[in-house]
Amino acid sequence: MDDSIMKILPNFLSALGLGEEPMGLFYTNKKPLEGFSPKPNDLPTREKEIKNEIDWQKVFGQFSCVMGHIWRARKKQSNAYFSAEQFGCPGGAFWLGFNKPQAETIINYDFQRMRPVFSQ
Repeated sequence: MDDSIMKILPNFLSALGLGEEPMGLFYTNKKPLEGFSPKPNDLPTREKEIKNEIDWQKVFGQFSCVMGHIWRARKKQSNAYFSAEQFGCPGGAFWLGFNKPQAETIINYDFQRMRPVFSQ
């Protein structure tokens, strides 16, 4: 970052009431040289689900939280990066825009986990 920006950044963050720099997000086809990312996995698409071509045990066995990668990257002042092959979890793949429509299995899984919240 430019030295002149670095000089005024602490005062700017203080004026905003922030204790640390904000994070940015952008889309690119270029993989960063370093950072945190989930291990590659086969994306469980709705089309594969209809054809019964998804190994759900493998998908959940390689589960990796998108927010965990983002949190770790923020703490280490590094990058978190994702792709259709490195999506972390099926919900993350959906919210990152790699998998639409969402697989019915995931919709039902998430709803079952949240049912106690909805019934209160």
